[in-house]
Amino acid sequence: MFRSLMRTTNDIVPFIARITLALFILPHGLQKSAGLFGGYAIAGTVGFMESVGVPTALAYVAIAVESIGGIALLFGVFGRLAAAALGVQMITAALMMHRASFFVGQQGGGFELHLLAVGLALIVLLKGSGRWSVDGATPSPAPRSTPSPI
Repeated sequence: MFRSLMRTTNDIVPFIARITLALFILPHGLQKSAGLFGGYAIAGTVGFMESVGVPTALAYVAIAVESIGGIALLFGVFGRLAAAALGVQMITAALMMHRASFFVGQQGGGFELHLLAVGLALIVLLKGSGRWSVDGATPSPAPRSTPSPI
């Protein structure tokens, strides 16, 4: 199972999807976890999320998924797992926070960027991390030999 999470192709398409998703999501994760890019760091993010009805545990999960998942995608480490977690995160965020509007510029924000992120995550989930990834550099396991009956 561990190896199946790292299985990938040498294709350029999942590489492009992975890097695009990482560059989209990692700054958001760093806002939430480290206070970079005008963010509120962990305490401020958790406080805000609690104020809009997000359970505390889910707030911490969101911070971890965006921060750790963004880094994992950037380097292509367990890309399928990171993409699955980020896809679920984006669907959850769209349903909890942005379902009133489609476009980001509308009151309360929108969910069209969440759909884009889910689409990119699906590519990585289905194809793996792609070219130039740690997953791709990890050697595949040797084929198992079936013992012959004596």
